Amino acid sequence: MSKDRISVVLEDLKTLFKKDEILGKDFDNSLKQIKTSVVRDYLIALKDHTKPEDALKYYFFSKDSVFVKFLFKKLHPEVGGGSGFVDYLIKDEREEIKLEIKPLFEAEFEKGKSGEIFKRIKKVKLNWEKHKDQIRKYLGRRGEFVVFTNLEEWYFFSRNFSLDENCYYFAKVNLSDLIKDFQQIGDFWQYLDRQEELSVKEPLDKKFFNSLKAWVEELGKVRFTVDEKKKTELIIKLINKLIFIQTLDNFWVIKGRYLEEKWVGIEREWQAKNRLRILRKFLSEINEYFYELYDTELFRDGENGKTILDYIERTDENIELFYNKLKLVLGIDYGTRAIGWERGIIQYNFRRIDEDILGKAYETFLAEVRKEQGIYYTPKYITQYIVENTVGKIFDELLEKIKRNLEEKNFDECKELIRKSITIKVLD
Repeated sequence: MSKDRISVVLEDLKTLFKKDEILGKDFDNSLKQIKTSVVRDYLIALKDHTKPEDALKYYFFSKDSVFVKFLFKKLHPEVGGGSGFVDYLIKDEREEIKLEIKPLFEAEFEKGKSGEIFKRIKKVKLNWEKHKDQIRKYLGRRGEFVVFTNLEEWYFFSRNFSLDENCYYFAKVNLSDLIKDFQQIGDFWQYLDRQEELSVKEPLDKKFFNSLKAWVEELGKVRFTVDEKKKTELIIKLINKLIFIQTLDNFWVIKGRYLEEKWVGIEREWQAKNRLRILRKFLSEINEYFYELYDTELFRDGENGKTILDYIERTDENIELFYNKLKLVLGIDYGTRAIGWERGIIQYNFRRIDEDILGKAYETFLAEVRKEQGIYYTPKYITQYIVENTVGKIFDELLEKIKRNLEEKNFDECKELIRKSITIKVLD
């Protein structure tokens, strides 16, 4: 369907949205003001006793709807799962988006001598707060976003922003603004991602710093066999590697929800064994996998495949404590009565936390812990200036030479310049 078709339907809907009710005596005249059959048929369906939510779904969210074809690539109705049935799943290349529909209008009838008499069609107030538990359940499962709408109003929720005791939406728009903004993007997931980025007002640096401090304090309650300095280093390194993995997840470099599914899978597989076996499997598997993948010392805790477990006292009580604290830091039981709404690592979306926030949080925290100013974080604007005026200049010069030699068909020289460019090493 063309955008012109959408605009005509949208004009009819704007007229409809302005009405709080259509009385029975005015119904036929109101229909005459409507230009499009889809809006007329929707109103007639309500008058003919179609359930309000079903009528809205059929005429505006079926596969032939102009809005569905324009906004969504793939829309699957009535999808069930661990969080219950959701009205629709919007299938995207990156994530599944849950779409929940609520009534816009409903019909009222009154009893007459010859049966029911159509009284009016009235607008239904959309109160998202009545559905917080439902939204939390949807956010707690696969997928990053939940959309809650009655067609006129659109509320957007995300795991990163909304999954807490308040369950507040990160943005609210009307249909006209949604269509207008979407035309500039053309991808519904990207539209939601940008809306969230623009709408998040709480300072993430403070929130992340408080979480980082809490994670280290909780893991610090575990008894280690090394001194306090080494203990802090081991804890920070563990948190670093978990954040590294979650960041890869948030940027779709690895399988989605990697940490959560890895932990739950191992816990399920080894639940008959003791906590130590589960911890060892989890820590050794992530070390082995990511060391092979990225060849970084971050995933080497010592010689012969050692993990942080090898530096922890091996009493049953202490292992149980470490097990529970690691689950807390990961955020596995987030939102449950046992844990509450204290965020773990998997509750953060690290696309929203840039290196300045991460670096400053670590610098401040380490200064607090060590009571010294031994580690400093260089802000991004400084490192960017350094890079652009050192390595950046070298690459720019090489690129110009490569272009010039290509134009002159000096291919051997081009080959040598390309080889030189890929052998440049940066020592940090």
